[in-house]
This record gives sequence, C-alpha cells and structure tokens, in this order.
Amino acid sequence: MSRRLLRAACLFVAPLPAFAQTPAPSLLAIESAYYAGEPEAGREALEALGETDEVTRAWALWRVAGMHRIREVNRQTKRRHERIRKPLLEEAEALMKARIEAHPDDAEAHLVLSQVYQARITGMMSGMRFGRRSGETLDRSLELGPGDPRALYLKGVNQLMAPGPFGNREEARRNLEAAVARFAEGAPAGVFWWGEPEAHAFLGLSYARENQRDEARAAYDRALELEPGFDWVRERLLPDLESP
Repeated sequence: MSRRLLRAACLFVAPLPAFAQTPAPSLLAIESAYYAGEPEAGREALEALGETDEVTRAWALWRVAGMHRIREVNRQTKRRHERIRKPLLEEAEALMKARIEAHPDDAEAHLVLSQVYQARITGMMSGMRFGRRSGETLDRSLELGPGDPRALYLKGVNQLMAPGPFGNREEARRNLEAAVARFAEGAPAGVFWWGEPEAHAFLGLSYARENQRDEARAAYDRALELEPGFDWVRERLLPDLESP
C-alpha cells in the first residue's frame, strides 16, 4: 500500500457521514486496485466491503466497473467486461437516483452519479443517452460543492478529453490546476478525497499536449509519488512523453 493510502486510512477515525464510516481497508483496496489495473483484486475488495451507506457503495461499484476496460481491448474482452460492468453500474445508478431524490442537495451523490453516467457511455447511442446527463450532474455537484477537488478535476478531464469543439484545453488546465492545489491543502477530517493521483496524471497530460515536457514529467512524477502502482502513468504516459 502506498504512503498516500496509509495516510488516508487515518482519516476514518472521526464519525462523519458517507465515506468516513466505510471500513478503510476495503475502500482503500478498491482505490489501489483501480490504479494498478487489477480488476480481480477490486472485485474481491468490493465483496469485502460489507454494509455501508449508498454513496460509498455506489462509488465502489463505479470504481470496480472502471477496472474492466472496454477501450483498447479485443472484441471478446470487451463483451466480457461489458457483462461485468453493466450490473455494477445499474446498481450504482439506482442507488444515486434514490439518494438524490431523498437528498437533492447531496453534492457527493451528484458527483458519483455523474461518473456512473460517464462510465455507461460505450458508443454513439449510449453517448447520446448518458453524455448530457453526466455533464449536467457533474455541474450540479460543482454548484453544491464548489471547493471539492474531485469535481474540479473530473470537470477538467471532460474538457481535456472531449473531441474537437466540445473540448476546452485552457479551461481544462485551470480546473486541473485548481484541483491539485485544493488536494494539496488536505481533506477535511474524516473525508476520503479519492482521485488525487489521477488529477496529477491528467494535468500532466494537458502539459504534454502543449509540448511542455518538463511540467508534464513533474506532474507524472507526483502522481507516482502519491500512487506508485499507477500503471497508466508508468506504462503509457511516461513512455509517450519520452518518445520522439
């Protein structure tokens, strides 16, 4: 387990709602498996999660679904992963819709639901169905919790990765830089601020796309300091940066 995860384990002492009351080992094991690209470990940690609040469970379902990639894999693997992902994401969506109906101002529920919608995009038709929902729900999360670095970095990711006229590289950079600065301030006591290594990775990617190699490398190195098992950074982003 990385030093970041060990530090985060200490945040589960205070009796706060949502993620704070989740057993730290299972929650952190899911996050570690996500970065390492180890879906079997993620599924095992999900099974070990036990009873928890609906936001935490939905987050865990989404994270585990995300370990089963459907892009840059062969057709057989994609079909197998889609069969695994679908029930996880459907359960997560149902949990978050019910949560938001009962608590319309729950920023974290909107945040998780936005990513569940994003994960349900597997092609053109599903993109038309879920793309707008994801964006609108993420924007609502930002309205309700404007200082949450998780919503900021995910907004930046959307802006960075959107095709052509739908993207906004300058705004993406601002949101990603704001997110990593907010992460650096530290989470409130008892709150699990997942996603910090990923925020640095995407910030590095934004630098790399502008040929700012030194800045990109520094961001990637920071992502690996926080999560040494981050395979996307180690196996893809850094090698791409070193290529001519």
